[in-house]
Amino acid sequence: MSESDIRHDYFDLYNQAGDRIQGDIRYGSSLREKPVIIICHSFMAFKDWGFFPFVSESLANASYVALSFNFSHDGVEGNGERITEFEKFEHNTYSKEFDDLRVVIDAVWNGQVGGGSIDRSKIVLLSHSRGGGIAILHT
Repeated sequence: MSESDIRHDYFDLYNQAGDRIQGDIRYGSSLREKPVIIICHSFMAFKDWGFFPFVSESLANASYVALSFNFSHDGVEGNGERITEFEKFEHNTYSKEFDDLRVVIDAVWNGQVGGGSIDRSKIVLLSHSRGGGIAILHT
């Protein structure tokens, strides 16, 4: 599959406190449902930082649905490329990130994100650093 065959969609979700969880999803044009890999970024990072976009694109090319998202209090607003929302970042907690991940997984499970492209029986968490701790606790 070539990169031109990859669809790249964006979504917004909101946690119970009304905080925005911004994400994107990459997948191939095949009509069959595919396993989804939810990517959790690390502390002081965000979905578009470093290697995360490359990993998402590579997974989509390998016939997975790649979903990456920003935790609601990671301090990056919009399509930003660095932390600018310092007050949000200052108030981030493990509990908030845990809740954000729950919201994302629930949205995948309920079909709110990914529509008919995701095989909901195959949800995988892929994470880096602190995101790994959140993923392990959630699992």
